[in-house]
Amino acid sequence: MRILIIIFYLSLALLCSCLGKNDRSIKYIEINGCTIPELIIEEIKDSINLKLSELVENVDFIKLQTTPEVQISNGKWLIGSEHIIVFCQGQGLFQFSWNGSFIRKLAGFGTGPEEIMSPVMCTDSNNSTLYVSDLIRSNQILKIDLKSGRIIENIGTARRGRIQDMIMFNDTTLVIAPFVGDGHSSSNLFIYFQNVKGDFINGIPSFGEGGLFILGSNLLSKIGNQVNYKPAGSDTLFRVIEDMLNPYFIICSKESYNDDEPSGKKSFEVILETQGYLILKIFQLRVANSLRGSRPQDQKSHMIFFDKKEMKAYNISSFVNDFTGEKISSGQISIKNDNYFFMLIDAFSLIKIVEMQRSEPDNTIQGIDRLSVLANSSTENDNPVLLVGQFKLGNIIKN
Repeated sequence: MRILIIIFYLSLALLCSCLGKNDRSIKYIEINGCTIPELIIEEIKDSINLKLSELVENVDFIKLQTTPEVQISNGKWLIGSEHIIVFCQGQGLFQFSWNGSFIRKLAGFGTGPEEIMSPVMCTDSNNSTLYVSDLIRSNQILKIDLKSGRIIENIGTARRGRIQDMIMFNDTTLVIAPFVGDGHSSSNLFIYFQNVKGDFINGIPSFGEGGLFILGSNLLSKIGNQVNYKPAGSDTLFRVIEDMLNPYFIICSKESYNDDEPSGKKSFEVILETQGYLILKIFQLRVANSLRGSRPQDQKSHMIFFDKKEMKAYNISSFVNDFTGEKISSGQISIKNDNYFFMLIDAFSLIKIVEMQRSEPDNTIQGIDRLSVLANSSTENDNPVLLVGQFKLGNIIKN
C-alpha cells in the first residue's frame, strides 16, 4: 500500500511539473470535481514580443464605400459572412456588403420606435437576419431582414430589463446577458436563453463577486460551438453548459484592494480568446483622495499572453500591429469567434501608413502593396478600411 501511495504522489508531481512547465504563475484548484487553472499575475516571469502577423493569416483589406448618406469615423461593428453592419453615434445603423459597397441605412439614431441609441447586435448563421436591442430600453429586440432592410418585428425580451450583450446560440435561440441588479425581472440572472419568438427557455441565477473584476461590455463570446461568459464583477471565465456556468479560468492578484491605498484596484479585460490562447489586459486603477472623496486618477496597464495548450503565461513587452506599424490597444481589435477578427483603419491613418513606409522602407508593413493601392484612391475624408483575417490554429509561441 505504501508503495502505491508513493507512486501516486510521484505521478501527481510529474503531472504538475508538466502542466505549465513548472510555471509558478499557474496553480490548479478543484471546483465541482473539475481542475481549474488559476493565473497569479504577479508570478509571471517570462516576457514576449508579439506581432499581429504572428497571430493571423488570410488577411484582406475592405474599403468601405464613401457616400453622402454615411461618413464613418468610428463605430460599433458586426462582421458577418455576407454583410458588414456598423452603428455610428449620431448617425444610425448602416449596412455594407462584404466587398465594401454601401447597401442601406437600417435605422436612424434616436429614441423613436425604429431608431437606435446604443445597440447590442447579433446575426443568425445565414447572416440574413439581424437582431438588435438598445442599451437604453427594456423589452426590445428588433428583428431586421438584411435582404430587404425591413424591420420585421419587435420580438421583445423574455424577461423585462435592459440587455448588456447578446449572441445567437443557434438559429432559434438567443443567449442574453441582462444588466444585473437594475430592479427588473431579469436582474437576478447572469444570462438567460430565449427563442427568436421571445419565449423564455431558462436562465442562470447571479452569484457573488470575485477578487479582480472584468471590464468591458463583451460579456458573451462564442468559440466554435462553445458559448463563454465573462461576468463583470467576477475574476472567473465561464463556459455555458445548458443551464449551468462551468468555470474554466481564474485570474487573481496577490494584492488586496483598499480604498485608502494609492495603488488602487486591479481588474482585467479579455482582449482576445481563441481555442489556443488568451490575451488579457490587466488594469490597475489609481485612486486620488480629494475633499469630495476618492476618485479615479489614472490607469496603469499591461497585457498578458496565456498559452492554453502549454499552460504557460507571458507578460507582453510589446504588441505591434505590423499591418499599420502601430502598437495595439484593446479598443483597436475585435473578434467574432475563434478564427475571425477585424480591425478598423481610418482613411487618414491609411494614407499616413503608406507615406511612412515610403520614407522608412526598413520598417516592414505587412500587406503594404494592397494598402498602397487603397491609399492612392483615397482621400482623408473617405470612409475607413477594414482589415479582416483569420487566426492561425497552430502554435504561436515557439519555444
